[in-house]
Amino acid sequence: MTRTMPAELRLSYARAISAIGQDTGAWSVIQALHATNLAGALQTAYAAVDQDGVYAEERGRLTARAWDGEEPINGVPADEVRASHGIGEAVGAYLIEQDGRVLIFQPVPGVTDPQALDAAAQAHADQLAAARAHERIVEQIKEALLEG
Repeated sequence: MTRTMPAELRLSYARAISAIGQDTGAWSVIQALHATNLAGALQTAYAAVDQDGVYAEERGRLTARAWDGEEPINGVPADEVRASHGIGEAVGAYLIEQDGRVLIFQPVPGVTDPQALDAAAQAHADQLAAARAHERIVEQIKEALLEG
């Protein structure tokens, strides 16, 4: 499991500011509060957020792994899961769980190697954690700007 946000998933300054700007009410207040030094306030608020820490919290909530083909998924027997998802000999699957519940069940046609499925599951969980972290990071930046 990745504990620091992979560089390619990190929220850039431009994307963070763009996301904040989409909240027009907050953006108006932020502009009024920081009119003389808006750029500096934005940079300071962005730099103050621990992206890796937020990401690690989100990633820590998720468990990702290859599906063994035998265990039930959220109470549904494995044979029903295989039938409903068309999982035969040439199709593997992975899952991402949170709090003991499967959030994502992903069949992968042509891939049955457990290590390859596990790697795909980890990468998918990293992306999901980063998306969740981005929302929290933007909110933290907004809060810092609105407080100041």
